[in-house]
Amino acid sequence: MHMPVLSRDLRPHYLTWPFLALAVLFVSLAVIGGFRSYTPTPFWDSWGIYQFVEQVSSGDLSAWWTLHNEHRILLTRVLQWLDIRLFDGSMVFLVAINYAMASAICLIFLRALADAIPVGKSSGMRLILACLICALSFSWLQMENFTWDYQSQFFGAQLFPLLGFYALYRARRASPFSDGLFITAVLVGILSVGTMANGILALPAFAVLAWIYGAGRVRVGALVAVSILMAGLYLFGYHTPGGQHASLFAALIEHPVLLANHTLIYLGGPIYHLLGMRHPGLALAVGLFVVLSALFLAIRSLRDPRQHALELALLAFVAYVIGTAVITSAGRIHFFGDRPYLPSRYMTPVLMAWSALLIAFAARFAHRLDDRRLRPTLVGAALAFLLLLTPFQFLALQTHDDRIFLLYASDLGSPRSHEEQNFSRAIAALALELGVRDSARISATFPEVDLALALARPAIRNGWSAFGDPLLADAGARLGTRIGEVPDRVCLGHLDGIAPVDGDARYLRFSGWIYARHEKSVPRSVLLVGRDRRILGYALTGRPRPDVERAVGGAAALSGFEGFLPAGSSYAKALLVGSDPDCYLALP
Repeated sequence: MHMPVLSRDLRPHYLTWPFLALAVLFVSLAVIGGFRSYTPTPFWDSWGIYQFVEQVSSGDLSAWWTLHNEHRILLTRVLQWLDIRLFDGSMVFLVAINYAMASAICLIFLRALADAIPVGKSSGMRLILACLICALSFSWLQMENFTWDYQSQFFGAQLFPLLGFYALYRARRASPFSDGLFITAVLVGILSVGTMANGILALPAFAVLAWIYGAGRVRVGALVAVSILMAGLYLFGYHTPGGQHASLFAALIEHPVLLANHTLIYLGGPIYHLLGMRHPGLALAVGLFVVLSALFLAIRSLRDPRQHALELALLAFVAYVIGTAVITSAGRIHFFGDRPYLPSRYMTPVLMAWSALLIAFAARFAHRLDDRRLRPTLVGAALAFLLLLTPFQFLALQTHDDRIFLLYASDLGSPRSHEEQNFSRAIAALALELGVRDSARISATFPEVDLALALARPAIRNGWSAFGDPLLADAGARLGTRIGEVPDRVCLGHLDGIAPVDGDARYLRFSGWIYARHEKSVPRSVLLVGRDRRILGYALTGRPRPDVERAVGGAAALSGFEGFLPAGSSYAKALLVGSDPDCYLALP
């Protein structure tokens, strides 16, 4: 596709270099964060894929359309099924899809920006705005949607409607009205229904926009008919989920003011995150600005829909996000009360709404962008906004804390590093592989121990995801068997302790650190071996140990290990045997 926003008349002016550098920085850090936070161990809702695959394999095709809470997550199930069948559930494919969708969103916005500011006009400002859009599209504020394999539906629920609105705009701009682009909008509207619950809003919104565009009775009628058909299909067999979800109608009747507050804070959510989740009032003010700005532009654009078709398409998407915010807030009010609940995955639609609003303003006031008196203010504001976002983007190098999924911000304490997060999930997977009911460890990946053990069985049996890793595969079967020769080289290390496992008297948990000094690296796994060379316990390394790093060197930074052994085992004068590289440590 030809992208005028990148055409030759945009050769960078020296004032645009900082924006280009920051845009590249944002994208690069987001990608690096994805690499650093990757783990093959499923998290929360991701565990359901194994049960789903077994249902489909047994011939239960209804599983594709089964409700997940209030959502019909057909898109995610298709992608997860492909990941299982093609890549043994490694989840690399699914994380890559997340980034691909973010890239598609960015490209659609860049194309809209090119339409908003024609080639030859305000080229410098167009490039600056393009950099802002790239930064918003890859902001780490939405980190869960990048790093969590399960989140393709969150991107899809915004990407498909955005593409549909833009396709309708392009169809309207064509002469005559393009039926090919209209059909594209209908198809992506249908796809939207299979993403999340808010996707059901897309087709009705398309119908309204088509009516405003004067697309004709047949086209508008077709969109209305498909909207009714898909709504009926969605609602067939629907039941209201319990737990932390409530109906929109109940929230409107019982808590209208609280619903409005939650919705506005949602729409100002990035500010809430940037300020450490401590100033909801400021986020509410930003959310109110978003709503009033969209209303202002909509009123002015509706006076001449043909002249302002692009603005109307973008504002229709903003309205779709506002509707999403209302529905989401209504579903959380009775559980969280007056405390905002804004995990990072909620930020994707808001950041996209901000991008759409930014382009709509640019389209409306394109004639003012070359005003020399106004330009310093615009450039300064854009740079200040990017610099405000930048410190948070650097967290992609340091932290990936999914505890916000469970708790309120005030309960979190210090954020976890990527390494701490990934290690906790690996130990949870080890506990599941061994069948240890360790709620303290398994909760790092799923809240209910017994259900987690049941959901993990198909993955363990088939060697999917983390359970296909040789480090975990058949770990339980190795307990009680004898090793061959003890390695020749001696490790550095220490057994810090052996303690009972709360909730499972059959096992003990042991931990410490180990380092292969000759190879200057950390073994990947650790065996606790008895005097008769029988394997008593099994552990994984990877826990950050800054104390060991200071004493031994940077290569020992992740030398901490943790594992399990059956209770009643005699481990006096046992050995710690590291593997890959091989070494041993005699215990007293």
